[in-house]
Amino acid sequence: MRLAVIAVALLAACNLYTEPSDPPSQPPSYTDASVPSPDAELPTPSPDASPPLAACTPADAAPSCEGCTPYETLRQGMVGRWQGQVNVPPNWQDPGDALVEIQFRADDSYSVACDTGCTVLYWGNNAASPQKRWSLVDIWANGAGVGHIWLTFTTGDARRDLEAIRLSEDSLDLGFELWSEDHGPVTFSLSRCAD
Repeated sequence: MRLAVIAVALLAACNLYTEPSDPPSQPPSYTDASVPSPDAELPTPSPDASPPLAACTPADAAPSCEGCTPYETLRQGMVGRWQGQVNVPPNWQDPGDALVEIQFRADDSYSVACDTGCTVLYWGNNAASPQKRWSLVDIWANGAGVGHIWLTFTTGDARRDLEAIRLSEDSLDLGFELWSEDHGPVTFSLSRCAD
């Protein structure tokens, strides 16, 4: 007990201690940087500045990467405009049959859009931002990649994990899982657009 009193006194002296306050009366929104628990009742996403979803002509060929390492092949193969579906764990707010688009660029930036106004990456927002970045970090022994993606919120950005990144043999289909610590996966099944 005496140590607890000393610890509170030290924290107060350093302006690091504040009295506990009542919890907020409103649940967190999708623009908060907090991660909702999969068991919690999730808020309805609010519309954001999502760009319109452009038509996607399916690609019949993908860029080749002759003499590339598996890492280089996957990294180069991810670059492009992709459209498809997103699936979330049970009891999470399901985007339904929403068509989503992700465009990964060679400069490590990305953009997203959704035909129904859904939040494409589940957390954050769809608004264009220079903080929207992605990186491929490594390749597992099974050939799947792992990486990071920075989501944007009204209050800043936050890094999330990309796992099980896989390109089809012809590099026309891309799949990956999005994780926020141990929350997920949000699973993407995408097809390459020709343009």
